[in-house]
Amino acid sequence: HAQALFDALRGFHLEVTQVDAVGDCVVDQWVASGCWSAAFRSGPLAGLAPTGRAFALQGIGVIEVEGGAVRSASHYWDQTLFLRQIGAPVDG
Repeated sequence: HAQALFDALRGFHLEVTQVDAVGDCVVDQWVASGCWSAAFRSGPLAGLAPTGRAFALQGIGVIEVEGGAVRSASHYWDQTLFLRQIGAPVDG
């Protein structure tokens, strides 16, 4: 799924701005930017024409490590802000 996302977002850039670790948990803050320039191949935006609009948003990642390996990873960002910035339909 990630490759399909990157293919649709020309100039996708992710900058990690801060990383903190406490015990077996790592939290990173990031800023992502790019432009919706190609159709999404899957997901809720599949079939919609790209708008060519740019986006920039902040998010965080929470990574849990166990025995030197990633046990889980979750990423959080304002999905409604992303959709509005790229000109995609927003429910509600």
